[in-house]
Amino acid sequence: MFPEAFVHVFGIGSATTAIGVLSLGADSVDSFSWRRVANYGAILLPGCSERFPTAREGRVRSRPVVSREEFSLLMKCKCPACTEVMNVQKRLEVLAGSYSSRAVHNAWTVLSEVAKFRNASQQNRTREFLRSRLTPAHRLYHPVFERWCALQ
Repeated sequence: MFPEAFVHVFGIGSATTAIGVLSLGADSVDSFSWRRVANYGAILLPGCSERFPTAREGRVRSRPVVSREEFSLLMKCKCPACTEVMNVQKRLEVLAGSYSSRAVHNAWTVLSEVAKFRNASQQNRTREFLRSRLTPAHRLYHPVFERWCALQ
């Protein structure tokens, strides 16, 4: 109906949802999730749901704690909060103990995931990138891959 329209999606949520919506045709997105997630003491990791950096006595386990398998994702992070600490346990402690470190890390994660998606799209690797980020449990998994199968 509006083929030349620029589509911006407000309040998209997670980085994974952002790349899913972009892959469905949105031109741009914005998100407040980086701050909301940090406020609840959690962090964002590429291709994962929200995670608590460390377990804490007395806290409701509403989110999983970063697992050993996910340490490599955290160690690949190039955000200003993470690059100051080279040890994974110290990195987790910094993120667990500082709202501003979590907020910086989370904002960086959202922005870098969108940039990686755009880069993959320019290199005709969109489908491969989406497969590395969206799991069948994600609410956009089926719409995204139905669209990409239709385009093939």
